[in-house]
Amino acid sequence: SQGSDSVAAFGQGDYSFNRFTLTLGGRVTYERRTFEYTGSTQFQSGGTGNYGPLQDIVNVSEAQAVTNFTWKGGLSYHFTDRVMGYFSASTGFKSGDFNGSFLSNDPAQILIQLKPVNPEKVTAYELGVKSSFFDQRLILDAAVFYNNYQNEQIFAQVPETIQTAAGPVAQITNILTNAKQAHTEGLEIELTAVPVRGLTLSLQPSWLEAKLDRAGLPSYAGSTSLDGNDLAYSPHF
Repeated sequence: SQGSDSVAAFGQGDYSFNRFTLTLGGRVTYERRTFEYTGSTQFQSGGTGNYGPLQDIVNVSEAQAVTNFTWKGGLSYHFTDRVMGYFSASTGFKSGDFNGSFLSNDPAQILIQLKPVNPEKVTAYELGVKSSFFDQRLILDAAVFYNNYQNEQIFAQVPETIQTAAGPVAQITNILTNAKQAHTEGLEIELTAVPVRGLTLSLQPSWLEAKLDRAGLPSYAGSTSLDGNDLAYSPHF
């Protein structure tokens, strides 16, 4: 079973002067997450469909708590009533987590897999323009962005030493874990046109570069470095 408690306080304000608008905001979040896991198994005994008694493998409780402050700052400028440019910088975080599936049947390995995963943090920058022309029959929005991630949450295979009755055993463990650093950068354009009444045309191309810069994870014989790999589910165009 999993449990999550979250409390937050936030505020944001705008201040306009001449053709500029300054935006400042902040949020404080406290989270506490718990994970309770009970694993058991039955072994086949006496032919198909016959099983021995249910045997407990492991019973463990994990918890993590974090207090996080995130902020946002932005400045926009109205070149005209129909054309506005802006720049923003902000931070965010993704909650810490636990491996909740595909757990081993080895009690020692389960304890490794259930180690809490740290929160993922990002600093995001965006520069863009929003505009409309011809009585809003042509709308053009464009933005370039760069996001810098710390403790990116990824699935990876890492070497772990399991203590057994026969001594330490080296195994490869598939876990949810934290990579040290990653980034995404790209360009987005949104074009909407209404050339005649009843007809709307739209085009929304985007370009994305998403890289795992530094995994910082232990490697094992025969493994390849994850550094420089594309992040999952991140098509370039």
